[in-house]
Amino acid sequence: SDLQRARQTAQAISSATGQPVRLLPALRERHFGRCEGLTFEEIAARHEADALALKARAADYAAAGGETLRQHQLRVLAGVDRLLGEKPEGPVVVVTHGGVLDILYRRAKAMPLGAPRDFPIPNAGISWLQISGDYWEIASWGETGHLEEAPETVRFPV
Repeated sequence: SDLQRARQTAQAISSATGQPVRLLPALRERHFGRCEGLTFEEIAARHEADALALKARAADYAAAGGETLRQHQLRVLAGVDRLLGEKPEGPVVVVTHGGVLDILYRRAKAMPLGAPRDFPIPNAGISWLQISGDYWEIASWGETGHLEEAPETVRFPV
């Protein structure tokens, strides 16, 4: 993602690996329009219909000025397809956000957008996907053991 938090993390990885950073707006978090930056409680208090739709994971509902869950899914998967279409050799590190990870997990597990989330998306977690054509597999998901290590011992695979 080209958003600040992801960009800063990507730069740290770049410094450790020597690999360049590439910013992809397609891997940004979903845009929530008038609900952007609000907690769920604040959304519920100010915009009840938006809160109900978000809680229900209504795929085609957008808060005023925002994007639907389905639009977000299409944007993210198109961005990943473009990235994979460049035929990268070896692993690709993607630094992104929880909503994007939700989309990628659902794609790998063939889960519908409206299904409740029954998997974790921990902050600063590392997830490994193996993708070959239309075949997507989760090799590991939401690893956080690296957060317990001293910073000087953390290693990123190249």
